[in-house]
Amino acid sequence: MAGDLTIRKSAFAAIAVGVFLAQLDGTVMNVALPALSRAFHQTHLSAVQPVITVYLTAGVMLLPLLGRISDSLGRKRLFVAGFAIFGLASALCAMVDSLPLLVSLRFAQAIGGALLSGTGLALVAAYSGNTRGRSLGRLAIVFALSGLLGPPVGGGLVALFGWPSVFWLNVPVSLLGMAVAIRALPPDRRAVAPPRPDLGGAALFAAATALLSFGVVQPAGASLPGLGLGRPIAIALSLLGYFALVVWERRVEVAGDEPLLSIGLLRSGAYGIGLLIAFFSNGVTIALFVLVPFWLAHGWQVGNGALGLVFLPVGLGLGALSPVAGTKSDVLGPRLLTTAGMVVGALCALMLAWQATWLVWPAVMLGMLCLGISSGLFSAPNTNAILSGVPESSLAVAGSMLSAARTLGVIVGVSMGGAGYDALRADQGPNVAARLVFVAAAACYVGIAVLCWAVRPAPANVRALTRHSGPAQVTGSPADMGGA
Repeated sequence: MAGDLTIRKSAFAAIAVGVFLAQLDGTVMNVALPALSRAFHQTHLSAVQPVITVYLTAGVMLLPLLGRISDSLGRKRLFVAGFAIFGLASALCAMVDSLPLLVSLRFAQAIGGALLSGTGLALVAAYSGNTRGRSLGRLAIVFALSGLLGPPVGGGLVALFGWPSVFWLNVPVSLLGMAVAIRALPPDRRAVAPPRPDLGGAALFAAATALLSFGVVQPAGASLPGLGLGRPIAIALSLLGYFALVVWERRVEVAGDEPLLSIGLLRSGAYGIGLLIAFFSNGVTIALFVLVPFWLAHGWQVGNGALGLVFLPVGLGLGALSPVAGTKSDVLGPRLLTTAGMVVGALCALMLAWQATWLVWPAVMLGMLCLGISSGLFSAPNTNAILSGVPESSLAVAGSMLSAARTLGVIVGVSMGGAGYDALRADQGPNVAARLVFVAAAACYVGIAVLCWAVRPAPANVRALTRHSGPAQVTGSPADMGGA
């Protein structure tokens, strides 16, 4: 039976390469900023930081619109286009001699990255049959590895070949991924004419997201260029923008047009609450990823070599648990696994809080292992829960919204966690500040665990895609990507 087959290995490899590239470029530039500042004769971090923030923010802004377009025009077509745009923009980034031009090209690169990450999720969800949870578990490892490998890969390339090498690396990998995707992914077939894109909804989402990103990323006292809006006003306007988006999408649905975001889908516990859970969990987890090495370096004077070893247990826990949790979610449903993941995350944060008083290396490594286990238990089942009730014709926009929620969680979590730690450190010192932030993270994990348990999402069932889907705009049976 087609539903019993697994996704073809070559197809999954192409998707994994695309997702890895898109996510890697969100973190790989972190260590290249000092080299960029020297190359472009800048003395302030704020002058080169847009190279990172523009990529992350633009990706979130564009994800829903590009997801909706790929649902209409063909996921394979747009996924392959993502490789082409990403590779071309990367080559141009490597050759620029102007910082403003580099920032502009990072926006173009974000278009390709958004197509790769959002459409990649949809392709895996659509074509994995009743092994979707296992496939999503493997994809969760790819997401995590891209974040973990970004800084060391970027640091090595910059040290050996200079900052342009960070972008040149993307070119041959994009070409390889595009060639494999063209060959391995099944062709797109559209049964109906694509609807007009909801440009009003896309504009509202982009504006609200840009304001929220500015409000949480910029330092205190900063104002929006050209408008003079401070951070609190920017955040308030972003929330107002998201409210206006919901009102707009209701009107679009009532008018019988195709909205950017389905309000009915957002109302469902499995999808709407799942996005909220993904936002909070990703924000807390990545905030810990960023805080732990910074705290160890300043609170306990740990050297760079030891800091690199701290994240090894994270990779071990994540790699061991993600495929298992994804497979089990196909049978047990996501409720128990996602709740357990957040409980383990709370235990990890409390263990790290204890280390802020007494540094015991085995306990630190065990805490980081728990952080990897937490992510491994949570990520794939939550993704499976979110996408289980989504019609096949809307999988790309649903996957794009999930990627947007995760990335926005990273932006908000890292910014707020870092700001809180800096404020507390100035008054209490690095170790006391870290302990308070870790305890707050544990409380957040407990709250997310309660939410995971309370919403009682339906067990993951890949046949729900067939039952709930309307006329397929982009088709291809699981057999088209059947197991090798």
